[in-house]
Amino acid sequence: MSLIQSLSPEFRQRCEAIATEQRSLLRVRSFEPLPADTLTAKLGATLFTPD
Repeated sequence: MSLIQSLSPEFRQRCEAIATEQRSLLRVRSFEPLPADTLTAKLGATLFTPD
């Protein structure tokens, strides 16, 4: 069982709803990837990578 499959269906649905809402606010189509750099800039967050 993968990590995603181990999460409850309710939690996965809520995450998907949040992602859909953020895509809409960023004017990204629902089937396109949600760009992390754009989202973090909008939220005023810092994105850390292994680099």
